[in-house]
Amino acid sequence: MMRLFFSFLLMAIASNSTIHAQRSYSIHFKTYYLKSDTSIYNGGVDLILAIKDSQSYTYSPRQPEIKLPLGSSYIPKSSYFNVNKKLLIEPYGYKGEPKTNALIIYDFPNNKWEITNEKKVILGDTCIKAKGKVHGTDIIAWYSPRLPASFGIYHYVGLPGTVLETYMVERKIQTIAIRIDETAPDIIEPTYAKRVSEKTYRRKRSNSGSPKIYWKAKDFISE
Repeated sequence: MMRLFFSFLLMAIASNSTIHAQRSYSIHFKTYYLKSDTSIYNGGVDLILAIKDSQSYTYSPRQPEIKLPLGSSYIPKSSYFNVNKKLLIEPYGYKGEPKTNALIIYDFPNNKWEITNEKKVILGDTCIKAKGKVHGTDIIAWYSPRLPASFGIYHYVGLPGTVLETYMVERKIQTIAIRIDETAPDIIEPTYAKRVSEKTYRRKRSNSGSPKIYWKAKDFISE
């Protein structure tokens, strides 16, 4: 009886280890601009969506230096997401100008997705088509139910799986996964700069008439 108990215990541990391992992915994406329905050209953008348990980080690997764990330092045009906290953070700043540095805390996107019956295979995964709007932009997304729920590049989140392809309808920009690795670097929640709300960021961008913002003490979210 005791031997049977230990057999079940070992099976449970092994099962939990497998589940934990399946929460670590590095998904490599490529972006294309569609000239027409049959013609595309390379947009020159490479992205990696790293997923580690409840957190993810979208970033371009074409950076001179990326410090690990992800989230410990500034990475241009990157995005941090915590699915449990529904927390989205993107860095802002200009090199050599510390007064421009901030972490923008975005409102969790209220993406209205319509899940369809259409399916297609991407990298061996049967993906499901969804249509929706993200920040007012019409998006078509294909997600894999096999992969962890709610993850996607940048703000394309909230679907019952991980998004492996997006298409911006008006701009005709396609971003599609080209490789999936079942491993990922460690990820931490960014704390290396002071935080600013999305509302404050958009207000200052609108008022300044320039993409460059210099922050004042009153702009930051009090801890």
